[in-house]
Amino acid sequence: MARQSRHRPPHLAQGTWRSGALHVWGWNGIDTATMAWLYSGFRKLAADGTRSGWHDSPISYGAVARVSIVVDGRPTMAAASCQLDALGAAVWLSELPDDEYVTDSIRWFAAVAELARRIVSSGRITPIVTEQGPFTVGKWVPVLDDEIRNVLVQLHESMPPICTAGSSHGPDEIFEQLVDGIARGFLQQSGWKADFGRQRKPTIQALRATFGALAKSDHVVRGNTVEFDAALGRLRDELDRHRRRLDGEPVVAPRLRLLMADDPLDPWEVRIELVDDTDDLRWCTAADVWDRNAAAIEVAGEDRHVDALQAQVLDLAARLAPIVPGFADLALEHEPTGVEIPVVDDDGDGDFELAEDFLDRAPFELERMGVDLIGPERLVRRSTRVTGEATPTPGDDRQSKFGKDALVEWKMVV
Repeated sequence: MARQSRHRPPHLAQGTWRSGALHVWGWNGIDTATMAWLYSGFRKLAADGTRSGWHDSPISYGAVARVSIVVDGRPTMAAASCQLDALGAAVWLSELPDDEYVTDSIRWFAAVAELARRIVSSGRITPIVTEQGPFTVGKWVPVLDDEIRNVLVQLHESMPPICTAGSSHGPDEIFEQLVDGIARGFLQQSGWKADFGRQRKPTIQALRATFGALAKSDHVVRGNTVEFDAALGRLRDELDRHRRRLDGEPVVAPRLRLLMADDPLDPWEVRIELVDDTDDLRWCTAADVWDRNAAAIEVAGEDRHVDALQAQVLDLAARLAPIVPGFADLALEHEPTGVEIPVVDDDGDGDFELAEDFLDRAPFELERMGVDLIGPERLVRRSTRVTGEATPTPGDDRQSKFGKDALVEWKMVV
């Protein structure tokens, strides 16, 4: 019986993306590398004393971890790995060794990381506020043009399966996470902090919390008051319009129009509309958007952008449903256009109270969301109130005293 050889081919670095990080692990075609290899397997010393291989071990830029590798036709493998965050991966992959030490997966990640680094360095990024599971988070996203999109298509087609083995993330998500991680890594290492003074107004608090989340590893935007949530919602909408403008998409603002029938017993119609952010004369209804007619195309700019308008209608319907009276079922509709509000209780179920509830609550709830309500003035006009706000100088609203330098600004709200 022949003795089994103890010779093993040298391990080479492989890369697999998992949970927002690059895991570097070793494979030689037979088995995975041990943890010791992560420290000593990347630099080679020849007999004449010259060094070859990698410029450094990835362990200098990350942390020891373990990763499960799921490959079709093989049992799941568990490997010792070095977990690199986005910035650590970009730095380590910025200098590749000779081809004999570089696998296809590592070369692919190096290309994606270099593209992400250049996007960040050129300032082609913009902040957004979005939902991630149960949390509201701030993220940096790339601003793409046709050239970059074509590069991403090529990277998508050339990605080795091992790069995402066992991960639900695709090439686009990996690229976006690298951009976000590199941007916030640069800001965190440089100690950058947005300076909004010491004011505690909800608008300033939302700005401070959002840009604080964009400059550190913790993505979560934290706040716990109704006023903060309303200010954050307005900031989210403004950032989203800014992003769409950079991407060449149509920038529109949502609004509702209250229409009353000629017959006073017929229900009221509340219609969803989208209006151009810079030209009030360019607008269309949600029904126009779903029909993809000329009015919707004019607002969208191009037919291909009508899909973006449809997505905004769906997002608005989902946000209105739990807040505005009469809109509870709107989010369940496949193509929401608006609602009808009964003004007469025909079947004795109390529906006529919905109209009164809408007039009492809708104008204020919609204002908090940044959504205009257009309708008969006698119905949607809010009562007039006069308020006074004292603004100390310098701008720090933590001061509780009023001095001769305080500025009193009176506002009439109609």
